[in-house]
Amino acid sequence: MNRFLQLSSNIDLLLLKKLLYLFFLIIFILKTSSYIRHVDFKDPPDQYAHLSYIEYVKNTPFKFIPNFEDMKLQYSVLNDNDKMNYLSHPPLYYYLMLLIPKNDSIDPYILNLQKFNLLISTISYILLLYIGYSMKVNILAHLGFLSLVNAIPMIPYIGASINNDNLSILAGMIFLIGLLKLFENQNSKYSYFFIFAGLFVGYFTKLTLFLLMFFTLAFYIFYFFTKKISIKKNLLFIVILFLIVFLPIIFYQLSIIFKYDSIYPALSARSIEEYTNSRFYVVEEKRIFLSIFQWLERLFGYWLIGWFGIMSENSFAKANIFQYMGIFLLHFFAFFTIYDKHKKNNSYFLVAKFGLIAIIIVVAIQFYFSYNSHLSTGYLGGLQSRYYLPFVSIFAILSSLFINNVKSVIGRLLISFIILHTIFYDLIFTKTVLIHY
Repeated sequence: MNRFLQLSSNIDLLLLKKLLYLFFLIIFILKTSSYIRHVDFKDPPDQYAHLSYIEYVKNTPFKFIPNFEDMKLQYSVLNDNDKMNYLSHPPLYYYLMLLIPKNDSIDPYILNLQKFNLLISTISYILLLYIGYSMKVNILAHLGFLSLVNAIPMIPYIGASINNDNLSILAGMIFLIGLLKLFENQNSKYSYFFIFAGLFVGYFTKLTLFLLMFFTLAFYIFYFFTKKISIKKNLLFIVILFLIVFLPIIFYQLSIIFKYDSIYPALSARSIEEYTNSRFYVVEEKRIFLSIFQWLERLFGYWLIGWFGIMSENSFAKANIFQYMGIFLLHFFAFFTIYDKHKKNNSYFLVAKFGLIAIIIVVAIQFYFSYNSHLSTGYLGGLQSRYYLPFVSIFAILSSLFINNVKSVIGRLLISFIILHTIFYDLIFTKTVLIHY
């Protein structure tokens, strides 16, 4: 009888778990769809520049390495039409967008592109939820995972726009799933395929993501060597995948370096005249120089709005510090968890720990280069936090593991309050954004 009751309880919890994940998936789709309907085209980050890039690849013969100096801005509301496009990303995302045929009228075409991006972001979100669903934690920990990823507003906001961040997030999910599955089974060829596919798409979409993957994988490989885990059985398969993925990457990177004398074809490497007349360069008499501590404060501000709010042409932050409390604490749990030695054999913990250290390293690199750029050009940007959205599951995994480890009734009640607080104020925030439009 007791065994029957325990089985019934497990079935009820499994059903509840499935309903929770389905509910949050529906919430994501509703949010993203609402942003498509209501957000002005000019507001999402760089949307007109991404659309201009798509127009370029549509109207020119296929080139593995585009002539970035030939790209012009179109559809801009910033009075910079016909100027050189400042985007310098590899062209994978933009060739993918060619799957959407262009209409005679631009508005239906933009809407179809946004819907296609909604499809990509929904697939990414399903993979993100799969990572959480696969974790062997209690139902409160699952709810913690869901509430954290649900409360990052830039994911649905970007998902509703024409932006290569959507493909970047998809690549990040594929890569992390591959790593997680490889921990469970070192002989899984599917895991290696996912890892290398994530690396390939990541590099040819966004350099920041590739750096995150590179450092995470480096820690992972080091862990493999310390545990003396053999890969001889799949060595040939790994070498083939490595060559397929990294030969194009090496060719592309070397071609960029030789052509532009830079690791990426930034506007400054393409045309000094265009660069000095762009918003990325401030003439000396108008420059405001910040100390390194002021720059650190600015970085924190970018993360406060860009990670916990919406940073765009129209930025949105929560009304007060109390509304941030829940989502702040869920992220704090993540940082606290990395010191837990008892989870050293947990695959989710190890991958998330490697990923979090990778995030810290890449943020430090971003801080260093952006501050040097500020000192030499006066530019006050280059600190966007949305570049790290592909690794949002890192915070959610660690926070979920922390919650799962809380055993006291009072502790669970406090965490339940934090989760409900996070969900409630995310709904308030979303309503505020939509009311604005």
